[in-house]
Amino acid sequence: MKLITHLLIGTVLLFSYPWPVKDFNTQHQISATLGEYRTDPSLHFHAGVDIPWPQSDSVFAVDSGIVDSINKWVGKFRYVHVDFEVNDEETLATGDFVGLVNYPTAPHVHFREAPDSSNRTPVVNNLFSGALTPYVDSTNPYIDSIRFYRQGPGDTLLHKDSLDRKVDVLAVARDTRTDSTGHVPAVPGTTSVYRIGYMVKDTSGNVKKTYWEKIKFDTIPDPASSSQLNLTYGSGSSLSHFRYWVSNDPFNTNSDLRNYYWNTKQQEGQPDSVDADSIEVAKFKDGFYWVKVKAYDVRNNADSESVLVHIDNFAPRVKQTYPSDWFAFVSNKQKTIWFKFSEPMDIVKIPNDKCQISNEFLNFKNLNICIKIDDFFEEDIKELNVDFYQRFNITNQMEV
Repeated sequence: MKLITHLLIGTVLLFSYPWPVKDFNTQHQISATLGEYRTDPSLHFHAGVDIPWPQSDSVFAVDSGIVDSINKWVGKFRYVHVDFEVNDEETLATGDFVGLVNYPTAPHVHFREAPDSSNRTPVVNNLFSGALTPYVDSTNPYIDSIRFYRQGPGDTLLHKDSLDRKVDVLAVARDTRTDSTGHVPAVPGTTSVYRIGYMVKDTSGNVKKTYWEKIKFDTIPDPASSSQLNLTYGSGSSLSHFRYWVSNDPFNTNSDLRNYYWNTKQQEGQPDSVDADSIEVAKFKDGFYWVKVKAYDVRNNADSESVLVHIDNFAPRVKQTYPSDWFAFVSNKQKTIWFKFSEPMDIVKIPNDKCQISNEFLNFKNLNICIKIDDFFEEDIKELNVDFYQRFNITNQMEV
């Protein structure tokens, strides 16, 4: 065995160390990673990596340290599912024998790293470069789908073609975890990604929401925190199926900011919590946007997926009419009246029965109403012998 270099990531001092099973300086299979969703015996984050290894085979210390045989620690490293065959309080050197694997149903070593021997949390990601060595991973994670829910209690699924107000963004993703040596999990593609986030662009490619990435498994402050677990993973997650709340901030030190959202009604230039009171001052004006999710493994292999969504927070308003503005009499000689709306309309033509016109005109025949592609409302009037008011009731962008 050998001890290599030291590396500082954030406030955690990492050093490279060999594998706890033979051959020490050869990569072995990884079947689970830091931060995964777990339910047994209660909800918690998976606090380390799992290294499949035969039942009753030997496990060795990757670093020197004092033995805590009851809690399965040697120095700052924990070796779970191992029967320790060394004495409590004994000091081991790197490469010393620790014990034998004992987990008959799925034999493996659950290998955990702490910042140091006196501080067992946070749990450190031991797949970082400069930690468990050698470790290579040459394949990409995979994003299965992107979904949208109403922000707040419950899981109210929203249709991507009609998003409004505050929204939770959920991405279903996984890591294939096949490395260059051909090692795969027992069920390929069922380990967690290392980090995942999202951003929003308009259809011209302009960034409207900068990349938001708050789910990142550098460390886990408290593996037993079910509240943080439920803000990281959506309902329906399992040991092999991961549904990430990518719009949340589950590890924020301010617990009030952990249950976060994407506010589609946000006012331009204001914090996320401030709603716009009109489309003119909205950051996300009603229309179409691309939501892009990115997922990475610990070696920065990546996948991305985009979905086109439609935001509809404001009812369209008539902003201008021609030839006359607002409530003015129009001569019966005027055959066409144009109306300009506060936003592009979604439909080209609507039938008469969807239009609401003042009652005194309902008996007239040959009254045709349509919406043109150029964002104007056109009314063709034929055989009318009286003047009338412009009077329309627009309920929202999808129907008139």
